[in-house]
Amino acid sequence: MSVQAPGTKAGSASSDVIYTLSLRIDGRPSPEQISADQATALQATLILEHGVGQDVAAAKPATLSVELDASLKKIQEGSKRCEGIGRDIRGRLCSEDIEQYLAPLYQTAFRTPIGTAAANDLRTTFTERARIFQDYWRVAPTVVHNRDLWRPFLSHNHLSEDTAHDAAVQAVESNLHALFGKDGGPADDWVGESEALNRAYVNERRRMARKLASDPSTVTSYRPRKSACPAAAVGTSGTEKPRPGTVSRSLAEFYPHDLRVSGVEGLVVLSVKVNSSGCAMEAAVLVSSGSNELDEAALSWVETASFLPAEKGGKPVEGTGPVAVNFSLD
Repeated sequence: MSVQAPGTKAGSASSDVIYTLSLRIDGRPSPEQISADQATALQATLILEHGVGQDVAAAKPATLSVELDASLKKIQEGSKRCEGIGRDIRGRLCSEDIEQYLAPLYQTAFRTPIGTAAANDLRTTFTERARIFQDYWRVAPTVVHNRDLWRPFLSHNHLSEDTAHDAAVQAVESNLHALFGKDGGPADDWVGESEALNRAYVNERRRMARKLASDPSTVTSYRPRKSACPAAAVGTSGTEKPRPGTVSRSLAEFYPHDLRVSGVEGLVVLSVKVNSSGCAMEAAVLVSSGSNELDEAALSWVETASFLPAEKGGKPVEGTGPVAVNFSLD
């Protein structure tokens, strides 16, 4: 331990003199016992010398107890920062899990003899629990974001707000809540079931969107094109409806940043009016993703796509057809 020499004033230390106090301990005591021995050694040590340098604030010698307190404080500060990601599907904050499942391991390790099997087991337990904690809280906010898109999805598509999730979603929800009910904190199966539930929420909305797209009568208004048309298409779709051809820009460029970071996914089905040259002249949201931002991004992206126009009598003609725009994350 580093021990400062007294300064010229009470409560100060010298800036040019530092002593080192070494303590040899036999056996395999716990950090708690070592810290107590350190405190005893410090109390029995008196430095008579006064430095001649500038006075500085006296610092507390870094015993194991001081280091433990600093580590716990760092964990607590980190847990407060992670609160910004919001609550998980249990309604808990990540800081609450840290306080309940991670921080106590520090306290236990402090009372466990160093180098023993128990100490090694604690180290392994902490490492594994920290890994699972990180994996779970990586996916947990995403589950909430996609769950909370359900009601806006229903409202945007003029469906009853009382519409229940399908059996597949309810089954995964039940499995996950059963895991939450068991003793102990986050475990590997929490991660797998959370990912499964997130996928179930997203897939359910996609299935419903494709089903709703069969009824184009829900379109109320079209938005006219804002940019110049691409080069005229070579050929037709061969049917009475146009179909997408090539695109000049990736859909990923239009994926709203905040939604992508939050893990929000969605399928937007557009109704697009295409002229005989293959240019999308007007577009409207036929089926909403539930997110205004994703819907707007889909409308912006479709102007970058070229189309194969509809065909009638062997000639290209104007036509209207659906286009599914799928915002998906790996």
